[in-house]
This record gives sequence, structure tokens and C-alpha cells, in this order.
Amino acid sequence: MAPLLLVPRQPAGKAGRDAPFGLPGVSSTLLRELLAREEDPGTLLPRAVHRYVRENGLYRSGDPR
Repeated sequence: MAPLLLVPRQPAGKAGRDAPFGLPGVSSTLLRELLAREEDPGTLLPRAVHRYVRENGLYRSGDPR
């Protein structure tokens, strides 16, 4: 099948900076906060995923999901 690839997370406080291997440093907390405020996550989230989140009301402020 496919070989296993492990990629380390960015250290705390370094989200938004480029991670090793050209992967973006994405903080899930930052992403959830942006979505809760209904702000555009830009390139942190694929458009199709952002559209799904908006259409289904996910991550809104006060939403327990």
C-alpha cells in the first residue's frame, strides 16, 4: 500500500508560518476562531470545505459542535 508519513506539528505560537516540507503552519484553534466569527479563513481551508462549514452552520459562536 502506501508508506506512512509523519509530519510534526508546529510549536505553539508559530501557527501561520511555513512548516517544514512546505506545509503551512495551521492552528486548528485559530481556524475555529475565524469560522466562529464568520471571517474568511483564506488559504487555510479549501473553498469547498469552507462552503460546507458555512452551509451547515458549523463552528458558529456558541455552537456546541
